[in-house]
Amino acid sequence: EEYNRALQLNPGNVESLYNLAISYDKMKMWKAAIIYYRDFMRAAPREYQTAIENANQRQRELSEKLLSTE
Repeated sequence: EEYNRALQLNPGNVESLYNLAISYDKMKMWKAAIIYYRDFMRAAPREYQTAIENANQRQRELSEKLLSTE
């Protein structure tokens, strides 16, 4: 809820995007997690390179997981 509020106030808040992705991932709401991981990767500046790589890897894993369950 806090991350959603932070995004309403500042839609480009990369930390909130990343934290929402992780939160949805932990709740097994994988479609939402993928969306927020991708939004984070688009918005994040270069100094977030490690987090960008982690987000990219995780959204690929989740996409594969979703494909295998459909």
